[in-house]
Amino acid sequence: MSVLKEINDTNVIARQKIERNMLSFRNALSLMILTRTRDSNLMRNALKLAQSEIRVLALIKLLYPELIQN
Repeated sequence: MSVLKEINDTNVIARQKIERNMLSFRNALSLMILTRTRDSNLMRNALKLAQSEIRVLALIKLLYPELIQN
């Protein structure tokens, strides 16, 4: 019982971290579009975040397909 609760708590924390990263990426992307920025550092950071987000989602989809709806 305790192990299942610990796994569930870990899944909740992981989901929250993923949601925060996705929100950060969306915010950075929105800012770039709205300001039509040519700031290479902002663009580079947004792209790095997008790449890591894609890798994390792919790994989660492999390990826990029931968590990914689409």
